[in-house]
Amino acid sequence: LKNKGENLKAIEQYKKILKINPNSIPALINISNLYNSICKYEDAAFFSAKIIELDSKSDKGFCNLGNAYFGMNKIEKALSIYNKGLIHNCNSSELLHNKALSLMLLGKYDAAIKIFENGIKKNYLDNLSLIDYGLCLFKVGKLKKSLKINKKALAIYPNNHKLLNNLGNLHSHIGEYKKANDYFKLAENLNPKNKDVLYNIALNY
Repeated sequence: LKNKGENLKAIEQYKKILKINPNSIPALINISNLYNSICKYEDAAFFSAKIIELDSKSDKGFCNLGNAYFGMNKIEKALSIYNKGLIHNCNSSELLHNKALSLMLLGKYDAAIKIFENGIKKNYLDNLSLIDYGLCLFKVGKLKKSLKINKKALAIYPNNHKLLNNLGNLHSHIGEYKKANDYFKLAENLNPKNKDVLYNIALNY
């Protein structure tokens, strides 16, 4: 049910598991993940906290709890929780990536860049992190390097609307408005109702 995207039905099944075995960590991990995915962050935090009660070294528990606070826009709290999770698994791709995203939202771009560069170099982070790494470089004005990273990501994810939107912004910023519009239009075709893409198309015009 989870893989089919039937999240609410999947949650009900996991709740049945927890009635049989309240200490089932796999069920708790899945249910907290699902609650985060449907933006019910308080529920996600509740079940994530139960994971940590049962296993104080569960990096997945800390990750899901951090994601819940991230979703509630409590970024400092989320960052603190991600750091606790990294104590137990310093190579966790999701914890490292989400820590970097938290730092970006707090305006600490240089610290985020260090995480991206170290994680990519040591293969702790997957290729999807290239998209946010490229955005982070753009935010600090490293435009050439940002363009290089974004193009590398584009070769892997040609149909990622977020990446195409970022490339549009980058080219618009350096005055290449026609090329920017081409990227924005590709992003719009993939996600016609995305307000950020539509705003950027108007701004570019």
